[in-house]
Amino acid sequence: SYTYTVAEGHTERALDALQISLILKDAAGNEVTHTTLANSSSIDADTPTVSSASASPSDGTRKVGESVVVTITASESGLAAGAAASTINGVDVTSSFSASGTEYSFTYTVAEGHTDRALDALPISLSLKDAAGNEVTHATLANSPSIDADTPTVSSASASPTDGTRKVDESVVVTITASESGLAAG
Repeated sequence: SYTYTVAEGHTERALDALQISLILKDAAGNEVTHTTLANSSSIDADTPTVSSASASPSDGTRKVGESVVVTITASESGLAAGAAASTINGVDVTSSFSASGTEYSFTYTVAEGHTDRALDALPISLSLKDAAGNEVTHATLANSPSIDADTPTVSSASASPTDGTRKVDESVVVTITASESGLAAG
């Protein structure tokens, strides 16, 4: 019994086309060479590679309900989402996988409570695999928008004055207490 372990870069072979050369000797030194293999699996010795990754949009700020699409360009077409979960900002985006030629995209939608991220700091871990199961995971993204996953909340609102009647040219001041500072009127 002999074992052949496929290594990266070995020669690829079609189904039933694995070449062998086995030399066997008996105790007397008689040799036989065997080069025929009736049935064999195919050999895929090339793990896909990723040449680039980009985010759309690649700048600005994404808020709750808005999306970021990360597209990776790979060395092969026909790839599928890998066995490992694909994540953007720590959120599983495997179900959003789409493919076009050698470009593969995953869509992340910001939801309340996700992790806030600074500009160009969006973490990714995107996994692709070929038909043979060779898998590549890519984790580098140069440019990405910031993420603001916290919608401001209002904890109280009050009016001053709180009694009487206001007449023409008099004002009522409304004060709002919110969860964040620096908010602007919308």
